Amino acid sequence: MCTVEDDCTVAGADKARQRPSVDTLGAENLPGVSAGTSERSACTQERRGTPSCYDCPVVGLCLPRHLAPADLRSFNEIVERPPPLARGDRADATHGDEKVVTVIRSGAAKTYRLNAARKEEVTGFHLPGDILGFDAIEGSRRGDAVRALVGGSVCNIPLDRLESATRRLPALRAEVIRAMSRQLCAGRICRRALARGTVSQRLALLLLRISDHRSDLGLPGRCFRLPMPRRDLANFFGAAPETVSRVFSDLAKKQLISARGEEVQLRNRPALERLAGMGRRAGRRDSVIADGGRKDRPRGGRNRPLRQGRTG
Repeated sequence: MCTVEDDCTVAGADKARQRPSVDTLGAENLPGVSAGTSERSACTQERRGTPSCYDCPVVGLCLPRHLAPADLRSFNEIVERPPPLARGDRADATHGDEKVVTVIRSGAAKTYRLNAARKEEVTGFHLPGDILGFDAIEGSRRGDAVRALVGGSVCNIPLDRLESATRRLPALRAEVIRAMSRQLCAGRICRRALARGTVSQRLALLLLRISDHRSDLGLPGRCFRLPMPRRDLANFFGAAPETVSRVFSDLAKKQLISARGEEVQLRNRPALERLAGMGRRAGRRDSVIADGGRKDRPRGGRNRPLRQGRTG
């Protein structure tokens, strides 16, 4: 089997020479980098200097991307940058019940909520440049919790400060509206996939989204290291972990992908796009994949389409 290292080490090196600051974003997904090494690298990178919007490698995907220099300076002052995160850390733990918008600066994260039984339900996976927390604008409580899947860093923007800034900065207000619109479009596509698709189709969509997102960041999109464990994928898909493992094996047997542990290589992208059953460009530069609720997810591990109208 052609391994991730075989095909992507050279490509990754080329990208590193072209955009060295961006490569730190996906260190945990690059060939030959262990999870422990990536966490230490992320922490070291952040300690080299105080991060700011001026030198942020994902500013082109973030809210201030179209701001004039004076407006960027004003926006930078409302952003809070907590210490680097290790795997499993809460990205928003320091804010209690305060509503915040969280931007993934480096690494990867998942969003989740606790159900009535106090069990975790994964609601999405997120990569550098993703903006989280708009769902908290309406309602009396904050949005879904954010937890790091690998070492990395985030920026937190208290919602009251963001609202105040949008009143002063028209360009920022327009960008917030655009970001919300993109998330609505992406959410509609993903809800359709979750309601009608099989686990195979949902996994194909997820892999394509990760590939596109990494390409947008200047990283290798054909091969990468998945930041989320199989149990979180199973939780998100509403399937058994054994089902997710079997689907990975099935896609590998059909030569759509190569998979070994966390390493994944897309071997037949057109076939994956056909399997996913939707335009791959829709919803790019937003959360890799996130749902609008879990009520229509299947219970159990069978790889079959969901029945419509399910409410349990």
